[in-house]
Formats: sequence, C-alpha cells, structure tokens
Amino acid sequence: MPLTKSQMEFVDQMARKIIVDWCDRSLVSATATIAVFDDVYAKHALEKRWIALASDGIRDKGQIGIRILASGWDTAARFLRR
Repeated sequence: MPLTKSQMEFVDQMARKIIVDWCDRSLVSATATIAVFDDVYAKHALEKRWIALASDGIRDKGQIGIRILASGWDTAARFLRR
C-alpha cells in the first residue's frame, strides 16, 4: 500500500530520529556495521543515502547489517541540534 504524503513526512522525521540511535550504537559498539530491523525507516534511510547495506550481509530474524554514511552522521547531528 503506498503511503500518503503525511505518512511519508512522518516516516522521514522518525527515520531522522532513529538514525541518531543508530549512530550512537555504532560509536558505542566501536564497529562499522550494526544490525537494524529491515523496516520502513531503514528503507527510507537507504533511499536517502544515509546508510548503506554492509558488505558482510548480516540478515537474521528480520534484521540487516548497515554502515552509516557521512550524510547519515550529518543528518543525525543536525537532528540533535534542533
């Protein structure tokens, strides 16, 4: 089912909020790859090029391995400044 404009705006804002957590998890775990749920927010972040799929191909129980790209770090930092 396609999302409405309002739903897409919500997904965009939630993805910005969630990427802050992903960045934090990446720093705390001191690894370039973290596992996240393969959901609408991860798909949106992939489309925005905030994250990339990890080359090690983690796929377990609905999760995917991701790397946070520079634009993702920038997006998270801007979200925190708001």
